[in-house]
Amino acid sequence: MVLLVRYVVRVAPVYKMIRRISGSSASRIRNIGIVAHIDAGKTTVTESILYKSGSIMAAGHIKDGSTTTDFLQCEQDRGITVAAASVQALWKDHTINIIDTPGHIEFNAEVERSLRVLDGALVILDGTRGVEPQTMTVWRQLQKFRIPRMIFLNKFDRGGRDLDMCLNSIRDHFEVEPILLTIPRSSGTHTEQKNSFEGVKSTLQSESSRMDIMETLALFSETLESEFLGTGLSTASAERVLGDVKHVMGRTDTIVPVAVGSGLTGVGIAECLDLITQLFPSPLQVLRKLPSLLRHELVAVVFKSTYDKVRGVVNQCRVYSGTVRSGSKIYCVRSREVYLVGKILRPMADTFETIREAHIGDIVILTGCKGLATGDVILDPSWVEKHLDSYQAMINDNRVLNSPLNFTLPLFFCKVTTPTTEEEKRLEHALAKMSIEDPTLSVRKGKDQDVIVGGSGQLHLNIIRERLQQEHFVDCNLREIRVRYCEAVLSDFTVPIESTEDGVFGSVTFSSLDEAERGSVVVLSKLRKDMFDVVCKFLRSFYTLGPLLGLPMMANTQITCSFDSTPRDIPLDRFARIVKMGVKSGLKANEALITLAEPYARVMVTGPINVGDAIISDFVSRLQSPDYSATYDEKSHSPTFCFRGVAPLALLADYSSVVQRITNGSAMLHYIKPAKYRALPPLRHQTLLREVREGATWLP
Repeated sequence: MVLLVRYVVRVAPVYKMIRRISGSSASRIRNIGIVAHIDAGKTTVTESILYKSGSIMAAGHIKDGSTTTDFLQCEQDRGITVAAASVQALWKDHTINIIDTPGHIEFNAEVERSLRVLDGALVILDGTRGVEPQTMTVWRQLQKFRIPRMIFLNKFDRGGRDLDMCLNSIRDHFEVEPILLTIPRSSGTHTEQKNSFEGVKSTLQSESSRMDIMETLALFSETLESEFLGTGLSTASAERVLGDVKHVMGRTDTIVPVAVGSGLTGVGIAECLDLITQLFPSPLQVLRKLPSLLRHELVAVVFKSTYDKVRGVVNQCRVYSGTVRSGSKIYCVRSREVYLVGKILRPMADTFETIREAHIGDIVILTGCKGLATGDVILDPSWVEKHLDSYQAMINDNRVLNSPLNFTLPLFFCKVTTPTTEEEKRLEHALAKMSIEDPTLSVRKGKDQDVIVGGSGQLHLNIIRERLQQEHFVDCNLREIRVRYCEAVLSDFTVPIESTEDGVFGSVTFSSLDEAERGSVVVLSKLRKDMFDVVCKFLRSFYTLGPLLGLPMMANTQITCSFDSTPRDIPLDRFARIVKMGVKSGLKANEALITLAEPYARVMVTGPINVGDAIISDFVSRLQSPDYSATYDEKSHSPTFCFRGVAPLALLADYSSVVQRITNGSAMLHYIKPAKYRALPPLRHQTLLREVREGATWLP
């Protein structure tokens, strides 16, 4: 019965909508992402958009796990977004392709690769909180890809909303001027109670408001400034104002349009949809940014690869120009291989419609192209044949097609255990599938052949476990969460390389550069080429396998080698053995000058002002870190506390739940960001070294 309801509510109206929009002109398509800090109401706003536009028959809710875009079991159980989901809305003859992205920092890779192919972003702010830390992270990503953005101030149906605070927060944190296009229609001041919110109204209805907006825009546009000074623009219509807002948005990062409303009640959503269609560019406008020779050819970019239980590896892509057809051939610029397209699917969260072809502006899924990967550029192979000498340079020089993706390296690692050997085989098979979808998931075998997975944080690792159990039916558990240590040079030292019998005399010096510098292997002596290659390869191996425990050496380690005497006729294998034996024995003799180094991380916690002392006390006593700062905002209508500190990453694996426990859920951990590595204190170094060598513990 539950599945039947899901079909009626979610799937049936989707297919009806897709048939209506199949002939949409590219000028009436908008490709946008919805981004926000966790709990700002991003998924609720997305659900309200789908309901308001008629894409779904009933709006789902986070609390009962019925929202369209949070379709994974772990998302429904936890009430958070883990994977970006694509949906569509039809609004006044416009097709709006929407990607709902995660708000938690541990799933930032989903945001990064989604923004890569979008033409606009709706940034959701909590109307009671203003700009929050993860919002600032996402804002920097939007700036990186030069994506136009609009802000929606959500939760204006709640008491404690503060329009003036939000606008000042936008100015202070984003360094832009907010252009308020809708305002609450209510009684009282901007800091209001729940029952005073009666709806929203457009600021463009008022001639004086239009004049204020044009005056602001003139500050950021020389053309408007000249016209404003000349004629005063006293008769500017609402359409003219919106056109000028769009014009300035496309040329500068100094303004941002702002709308208000409530995703939960749907108030202000219709006005927001109007602004999305009026202010964000169409795919035809983005087309002008492509190389001129490609504007009438097939150009698409893969932004997400996933494993489908029925279809195998599938690739989600954005078509920038041309047409891709089912059964046609496509060319991958990275691999220089040609693939045959299987089916083309139009996604609506976890449901799909098969279509024959995709055109400019479409976001679709391609099947049958197993070798494609996130970030790949797709072209027409027949066009590539005609431009073999120039196509690569066109791609490399184009900002739309050559925007590198930066995914964070895994911070936490743990062993994944299974009860049987057969279950372990299923585990490895499942992890291989999950690795296709998640670029921040690392999987490898440890020295004892245990399966070790790495992720962005403890939440990420727990989500991996839950998906293994729920989607792949693997009986497994996580244990022994660890961080990645390094080996570091405490003090410069030199080891001799000597063989009197063979006439080989030299030395290798290990030194530590400044933290910001990157070390390298330097050979100062002239050697036979094969001897030179052997020395360099051997010494470089220490950057991945250090002398203490086989951990990587820190990147600022400098290794300098020189030889006073090396017979040119010495056999290569004999020379290599002399070098290796000399260096290894020298490192063992100087083991006291090498130490283990652990990663540190920056944390940020905010909450009511009365929890500040609890956070500071825990940080200083339990984490034993005096490296912190705290600020108090007592002027706000709800006084807040903001804490920033630096501590060993190993002690922060469960810090989010610790913050929740010691503050009774009133404070929030906003981020854990990697900082620098620091040498372990001597006692901890010796203890950890002994435990690892005796097998009492392990390090990734």
